[in-house]
Amino acid sequence: MEKFTYITIVNESYKPYLDQLIRSHQLFSKFDLIVYTINFELDYPYRNVKYLKYTDENLLEYEKTGSNLYIKNEYEKHKYTTLLKPKILSIFLEEFDYYFFIDSDILLTKNSDVLVFNLMREFRSCEYPISVKYFHQYSTSHSPTEPMHNEDGSFNLKFLSYYPLIELYGSESHPIHYLTSYCMLYNKKCNWFLEEAEKICFCDDVLMNYKKYLPLGDETVFNYLYSKYNFDSYISSDLCYDINPFCGISDTLNNLEKGKNFISFIHTKRYTTFDPYGKNFSDTRLDEYDQIFNALLGREGGDSKIMVHNVEKLNDNETIHFSVDNDYSGNCYVKVSSLFRPNKEYKFEITLFDSSVVFFIVKENDLWVKDTHLIIEQNRVIKDTIKII
Repeated sequence: MEKFTYITIVNESYKPYLDQLIRSHQLFSKFDLIVYTINFELDYPYRNVKYLKYTDENLLEYEKTGSNLYIKNEYEKHKYTTLLKPKILSIFLEEFDYYFFIDSDILLTKNSDVLVFNLMREFRSCEYPISVKYFHQYSTSHSPTEPMHNEDGSFNLKFLSYYPLIELYGSESHPIHYLTSYCMLYNKKCNWFLEEAEKICFCDDVLMNYKKYLPLGDETVFNYLYSKYNFDSYISSDLCYDINPFCGISDTLNNLEKGKNFISFIHTKRYTTFDPYGKNFSDTRLDEYDQIFNALLGREGGDSKIMVHNVEKLNDNETIHFSVDNDYSGNCYVKVSSLFRPNKEYKFEITLFDSSVVFFIVKENDLWVKDTHLIIEQNRVIKDTIKII
């Protein structure tokens, strides 16, 4: 049987999030978790958790002296730390065949191990790391200086956060959906990709200008390479679910309770701050983590008000007819996702009415998928879900 392990990387300031990650691992997974600690040591005696210290001399110099050739301030320290990811992930532990990287601010759920095995089945021989689809098609590095479209209405390539890397290396760009790197499946065949990513991350020209070339750290480089090689596979963001720390705890709990049967990993930081882009995590909301774990361990909440009338499978298409017994003001996203096809997701923008109207969506026909869910989402809040198959 092929073996996999979870991998995470943590610096000392992220330790409060690692504590919550390990808590979730102990509750929901029977597989190994390898923790790479950057320039500090841990030795908590948890089941199936192993700690490996990784030493980086540039970070050590900055932490000791407040100065380094590549790190001038806390912003650059944070960005530099993210660049260690491809370097560390290329340390392949011989006893494993597959590796599932998770950021240290990830929480596991009862579905985590199932999702990883389904990904291993779907991407058995893949030579690219499989990352999570972002809920927007493009990343603008939070502070775009270029318009999304040119005057003729065509897409403006300079809008992309990784366009400066395209310009620097003179490489061809292909249209891909932006991927985040907080969850990622990889294997030894991905080593060439990790080596190229590391080479870019630690190129002097790149390191000397973080804001231009590395606005989102390693993630910028990964997306540059995905675009360069025209690789556009992904893990559904409905399964590896991002919850912004500014999402209130009531909406957070609602989303987790309604998505309990398909959400597999949760990416979130629960802390108090007034700076949406700051990195001060000193006020971690442990009470909110307690509420999240109670929700994950509790029963699925509420009956669905979605009625699926019928599912028609014809040739390559599958048509789902449904109605809703609820009041939705404005447009909603109707989505279809399944743990058993983690590399597929379908998203339709629809204005929903009361139960007198029967709606339909048309998606790709897949005869072998089970545990497929229809999801209604509005303003990043899951309003309702129902199992279709």
